[in-house]
Amino acid sequence: MSKIYAIGVGGSGAKCIEAVTFLHAIGAYGDNCELNVLLIDADPTNGNLTRTQQNITKTINCYWHFKKGSSRFMAAEIKDWKVWNPLEQSVGNSFEQMLELRPSDPLRGVFEVLYGPNERVMDFDVGFRGRPPVGSAILGTLGIDGGFRDRQNPLERMLNDVQNTEGVTGTFIHLFGSIFGGTGASGVPSLAKLIGDRLRNDMGMDIEINTSILLPYFDFEKPPEEEKVFAEKRFFSLNTQAALKFLYQQSRNEKIFKDIYIIGNSASTNYSSKTGGEEQKNDAHFVELYAALAIKDIIKRRQDDLSTSSNDGTKVHYICRRNQDHLIWEDFPDGSGLKKDLGGAVRIAYMWAHNFSLELQAASRLGPKQFAIGAPWFPRFFDTNSIKTSTNNKKTSGDFLPTIADDEQIQALKAFDIWADAFLLWAKQLSKSHHRGDRLFNLNDVKANAQEKAYKDKLSKLVTDQAVSPEQERQDCVDTIKNTLADLDNSEIQEDGVVGLVHTLFKNA
Repeated sequence: MSKIYAIGVGGSGAKCIEAVTFLHAIGAYGDNCELNVLLIDADPTNGNLTRTQQNITKTINCYWHFKKGSSRFMAAEIKDWKVWNPLEQSVGNSFEQMLELRPSDPLRGVFEVLYGPNERVMDFDVGFRGRPPVGSAILGTLGIDGGFRDRQNPLERMLNDVQNTEGVTGTFIHLFGSIFGGTGASGVPSLAKLIGDRLRNDMGMDIEINTSILLPYFDFEKPPEEEKVFAEKRFFSLNTQAALKFLYQQSRNEKIFKDIYIIGNSASTNYSSKTGGEEQKNDAHFVELYAALAIKDIIKRRQDDLSTSSNDGTKVHYICRRNQDHLIWEDFPDGSGLKKDLGGAVRIAYMWAHNFSLELQAASRLGPKQFAIGAPWFPRFFDTNSIKTSTNNKKTSGDFLPTIADDEQIQALKAFDIWADAFLLWAKQLSKSHHRGDRLFNLNDVKANAQEKAYKDKLSKLVTDQAVSPEQERQDCVDTIKNTLADLDNSEIQEDGVVGLVHTLFKNA
């Protein structure tokens, strides 16, 4: 079994972890790996961070209802190591105060040459404000051994868990972050070195460390004048160049990373300008999907025996699209496999949100026996009687099927409803992140926080980039899938209730 430790550094890193979480949930990484996620940000109120935390929680709640069933959905465990703010114990201190430089200190002059007046007195309430030199200086003073004063911080606890995996094949750490802003650019190289030193020097372990680093892929306007220090897009190229040069030197001299995946997009997406905090909540982007797929590539290369030995140097990976103005499934590594996994999951989540969930609610209102008259698929998973008797629906094993009103079914239905809505919204944001409009999916019907959902039946145009004949379009609908469910052999339905319905959809839809 593989154990993956995915660490998102900064806001963009958190959004990559969001993609990693959803890919893991739908089985894109396989059913023989455990995913551990950790978020690191000096701005704990960052909206990107908050949304990712919420989606991790929704996924874990769903996992406990649907775990390790008969389909790829929720087939492998996910653990949340929460959020670590490396500056938590320095709240309220300025950059100058954190470095503890006295007026007579010999380094004082160097400090004043390297950093401007506004940078020297900046606080860190919303992180490093797009200033990698500031973030690198602060993170470089921490040191996991000495400077990490709280040895029970989330990163330390995660590393202790890594130590307990010694002997488990397929264990690796993967960091995600942008290298053109502040937290990611300073955090990914610095934290990788600190983690590597901690594992090798203190724990005697040589665990593989990889990273997906994001080049500039979005722009934003200048924030209000009252902001003295903020991320500026005019520095993006300079920040990127400096970070890449540092990574190059680090890879040559210390070999911190085994694999580095470099991803960017020259046609930038425009986001509103927010200097950290709750309002910094940018929509998901297909670049983050590319970054998350690096984990799948690592697992695949291992399975294909293409992974090199630990003595080899750092390998750098990149990928190009055929045309900047297009985004099709073939532009992704193993595009057909991704289309099957991700496209298939979008179809299932959509038909659930806009049909099956509504049907189960109708069954609760009408009563299961009356509802089942027009829904022959329903008795395959649920008891159609209100009271359990010897005449109730039975599985092959002789056990009674659950009723839709059972508390366990209500909780499972709620958990999948919440997860499916979040997953669809993420997929919709991916589809709209391309500068030419909708790509990969057509999900305009998906609305955030929709109180009422309309019934939908047609499925053929949900996933784009596929040719369908008029007959295929007519047949590709929820009613056809319901008929398939009704006609399945008993041996093809391995679970009952909501759990059985969801897993059977993942296997047959």
